Amino acid sequence: MRINRVVVENFGLYCGRMVFDVVPRAKRQVHCPIILIGGMNGAGKSTLLDGVRLALYGKNAVGEHLSEKKYQEYLHGMIHRSRDAVIQFDYARVGVEFDFVFRGDRQTYYVQRSWSGKNGGVQEYLQVYRRDEGSTDGDYNSWPTLPDVDPKHWQSFVDDVVPERLSQLFFFDGEKIKRIADDISGDAAVAESIRSLLGLDLVTRLKADLSILAGREAKRFSTSTEFEEMDSLEKEIDELKNKLVSLRGTDRPQRETAIRGIEAEIKRIEERLNSEGGAFATNRQAKRERESALHAHLDSLYKQIRLECEGLFPLALSPTVAQWLHKHMNDDVLMRRAMVLEREFRSLEQDLIIDLSRSIPGGETTDEVIKIVRQTIGKRLPDTRRHANSESILGLSEMDCLRISGWLEQANESAAKTMRRLCVEVEKTERELQDTRRQLEKEPEQIVLQPIFEEINAQHRLLGQRQAELSEVDQKIKQLETTLSIKERELDRLRCGVQERASSEARIVLIGSVQSALDKYLSRLTKIKVETLCVAVSECFKQLSRKGDQLHEISINPQTFEIKLKDKAGYIIPRGELSAGEKQMLAIAILWGLARTSGRPLPIIIDTPLGRLDSNHRINLVRNYFPRAGHQVILLSTDTEVDQRLFQELHPYVSHCYHLVYDQAKWRTQAREEYFWKEPSDA
Repeated sequence: MRINRVVVENFGLYCGRMVFDVVPRAKRQVHCPIILIGGMNGAGKSTLLDGVRLALYGKNAVGEHLSEKKYQEYLHGMIHRSRDAVIQFDYARVGVEFDFVFRGDRQTYYVQRSWSGKNGGVQEYLQVYRRDEGSTDGDYNSWPTLPDVDPKHWQSFVDDVVPERLSQLFFFDGEKIKRIADDISGDAAVAESIRSLLGLDLVTRLKADLSILAGREAKRFSTSTEFEEMDSLEKEIDELKNKLVSLRGTDRPQRETAIRGIEAEIKRIEERLNSEGGAFATNRQAKRERESALHAHLDSLYKQIRLECEGLFPLALSPTVAQWLHKHMNDDVLMRRAMVLEREFRSLEQDLIIDLSRSIPGGETTDEVIKIVRQTIGKRLPDTRRHANSESILGLSEMDCLRISGWLEQANESAAKTMRRLCVEVEKTERELQDTRRQLEKEPEQIVLQPIFEEINAQHRLLGQRQAELSEVDQKIKQLETTLSIKERELDRLRCGVQERASSEARIVLIGSVQSALDKYLSRLTKIKVETLCVAVSECFKQLSRKGDQLHEISINPQTFEIKLKDKAGYIIPRGELSAGEKQMLAIAILWGLARTSGRPLPIIIDTPLGRLDSNHRINLVRNYFPRAGHQVILLSTDTEVDQRLFQELHPYVSHCYHLVYDQAKWRTQAREEYFWKEPSDA
């Protein structure tokens, strides 16, 4: 399938009739698949995507379980309101022209949905045209309506061409990517996408229809009592299902929306509170406690400093005096040692002279011998004489000198280092204490903030009520599901009893056989499809993510659809370790893999997909995803998403561009065939 034109008339921000030609054009004989539509926020990009979906699917495009009244209100609200028009428009239309190939035959169709709103009501019209040889290009009034198909089946024809369940995965926006990324741990959104795109939900629906058919067949063989009981159970089951649809589709979403609104209001009030000093007031008690702790810590530090001052630290305060004391204690020790040596050597000298005198005949020692002895001993005592002739200044013993020297050394090394550490800690603590005091001084008066606190408390009480209501709804849903399960089991029991009596009936037997075969088919189909999908998603994620080189395999459980990422060693990569951008890359890889696995050559329409991504992930998408996403890619973007740099990267793959320009004065959007910059050279 290929979309040729999108036509909007008086739709949303678009005044009058506008035609968007979205057929990819070739540049230099190279196919360029991307049609780039740029516009600022609020210029009508999402409106254009909504128009495509509305033209094709009508009410189903707006939302599930939407009432007819709400749908009519939506259509009425989408009729353009002109600021300068004397008479306002009372009608609007959206249309999609597309080519579709069926069994080798290519046909061009135009689907148009129009509506008019008068007297408070809305009248909707759906037309489906098919071009023939006599039709004029773009003049859809000259095209015949769809032949051989009754108008009441036109919507079914469109659904067969582009199933609505598939469109959500080919026509999606950044919010769709975010929902899958945020739910990537629960796998609910992923499971829904896989079942829809791979057609698994059709098999489940067929099984349910067969169960209904089997029940109808079984009634023909039931007794009047059994018939009445089965009929009563079927009515109860239908009623329970309707209640569940109402709770799930209306009550629960309404309460969730209310909760999100209250949470947003609380956030707004808290921001206001912070701007008025509420952050200080909120942490007042913590700051007071911190101030007390800092005071206690300072007292402890001062006590340690006093203990150090009572110890050896004062010896380190006068290094010159300490050096002088150390020197003179050294001198005193050397002096005492010299005096001892001097006495000993003089005594030895006298003993030698006496012994020599006795050994010489005549008993007299010559002057020459005495001189030699004294010179020999004198050579051994050159320094001792100098110290021996000095006077002691301190009068300390050698043991006292050694003890005092040890104190001086310990004071200079250990005590001084400890004191420096304590002083640094005191300075740091006092600085923090001063900051805490300044913050406490900035606290606003409680009376100023009291109304804001009361408003927050009121919102929190309201939030609690809404959460309790949501919990009550969930409880009702759970109870209804339990009751429904019980009723369905009772109905199955009755049907089985009747079917046993009617086991010879061919249609009953055939239905049972088909259901059994469908169970096996669904299990086998799911396994095959999921295996193929795993390979496709792995390849896509490797191309998109920075962690693609670490990733070896993505596995999906066929029963729970739980996704597991594995590295080259076979270890599981926790998805919680993925960044927000990488989770979105995984979501896009899933959508890309699903599109490739589906085998449907459908165009891709993507609205604002880059808003929450960093620069690296953006460049990966521009280089690796957009040019390869499909044969036709309609990309809706702001100037900050596809900026000047990314426009240059994307330009070789861009067929042509549209720029949506919103006129603030006239409340309307006009389209120009250009981007924010006409060529890369202009960027």
